[in-house]
Parts: sequence; C-alpha cells; structure tokens
Amino acid sequence: MHNDTIVDKTRNILNRTHAKPMSYVAFPRPEHFLRSVSMTRIPFIIKIFFIADMALIFSYVANQALGTPFYALTYWLDLDGEASFPTWYSVIQLACVAALAGLFAVRNTHLTRVSTWPLLLLPLVFIALSIDELVQIHEWVGYKIDALLLENGRENTIFQNTGIWIFVFGIPFVVGVLGILFILRRWLNTVPGVLPKIILGLVVLATGALLIETLSNFTEKGSVWHHLEVVCEEGCEMLGVTIILWAFYDLLKGHGLQIHLNPVDAHWP
Repeated sequence: MHNDTIVDKTRNILNRTHAKPMSYVAFPRPEHFLRSVSMTRIPFIIKIFFIADMALIFSYVANQALGTPFYALTYWLDLDGEASFPTWYSVIQLACVAALAGLFAVRNTHLTRVSTWPLLLLPLVFIALSIDELVQIHEWVGYKIDALLLENGRENTIFQNTGIWIFVFGIPFVVGVLGILFILRRWLNTVPGVLPKIILGLVVLATGALLIETLSNFTEKGSVWHHLEVVCEEGCEMLGVTIILWAFYDLLKGHGLQIHLNPVDAHWP
C-alpha cells in the first residue's frame, strides 16, 4: 500500500508539471531532426525559382538531345544566347535580389550614420549585374581590354573565346563583393544562415561565370563538350543567384517583413 501511494504521488506531480521523460529531452526523435534539415524548409517562392532554374536547364538539354528541330525554339531556349528566355529570367532573378537587398538597405541606412552607407552597395551591385545580363556590358569591356593588353588580339591566345576579362575584371569583382560582405557581416549575421547562404551562392555563381566559362576556350563550338560546358556554366549562375535570393528573403523575413493584401469585396459592383 505504501509503494502504491508513492507511485500515485509521483504520477500526480508529473501531470501537474507536464514533465517529460529524460530520454525525450536529451535525445530528440530522428524524424524531428530530419524535418529540420529537409527541403520542405525552403520557402515556397524560392522553390519556384529553383524549379524554374531546372526547367530552363532541362529544356535546353532536351532541345539539343532532339537535334534542335525548330530554329525559333532553339533560339528562345539558348542558355548561351543574348535574347532568350534564360537571359530574360536571369535579368528578373538578379533584379529581385537587388529589390530585396534594397529594401533592407533603405530600412537600415541613416544619412547621419556613415557606417550604414555600405548597405547600399549590395543592391547597386545586383542591379548592375541585372543590367549587364541584358546589355552585355562585360563583353564590351572584355573586347576593350583585349585591345589594350593583347597585341595580336584574343584569337592568338588560349583565351580566344573569353579573352582575359575574367582575370582583369571578373576575379577582382568577386573579391570586391566578398569585401562588401565582410564589411556588412554585422547586419547580415542578425539572421542565422543568411551570410553563409550569400557566400555559398556567390561561390556557385562565380564557379559558373569564371571557372567553367574559362573551359569554353578549350571546347569546340557545337560539340557535346561545348553544350555540357554551357549547361554547367549557366546552371551554376542561375542556381547561385537563387541561393542568394533565398538568403535575402530569409533576412527580410527574419526582421519582420510581411505582405498582406485584402481581397476585393465580393459584393462590390
């Protein structure tokens, strides 16, 4: 009888305090851990961008695999083209990053605090990249650099396709952006995971735009290796920008950004 009384009292204490067994607290269930790292944690709008990235890559590959049956479709789906759906998509993608970075900058920049002024640099960088994607400024600069530094032109070098803009402009640009991120780390670290995502996206983007594009100098145009290089280059660029977009989305959400729109009254004439 005495033992039953102790058990009953212990059970009542646990019920009143809602205590959980020590094993539950110390060792979370495996499904809880897996859920925390699953792809379902990616915001819906970012999933749409990832799907669009893969859809454009797959469309290009499928069109090439089918032998490019229609000229217009081949022109529109060309990942390496200047007036194609992928180019249009990349312009919008980079503009979205610039818009989110701009919102954060405008909200946190104060004219009387010089230390906040560098926040304006990131939106300016990404709007410049968006403009460049459309009008191909970097290619024009690349040819001007060739004329200044290469006596006989790029045709007589191993960089006959890209020229040397990657070394003169591309690599310093990436280093400059990393420097801006270092300066802004105080603000970007206010939401966990944002700065690592931006750096990861920048690395993926730079891998495609600089490293893989350099390989185009060693592939024959129209060959399988050429198309593989284009897929890897443009795919890395699009995926990298989407990761950066994801980072800025998390940054704004982490600081309370909400979008709410009331529907039109159903009885309104």
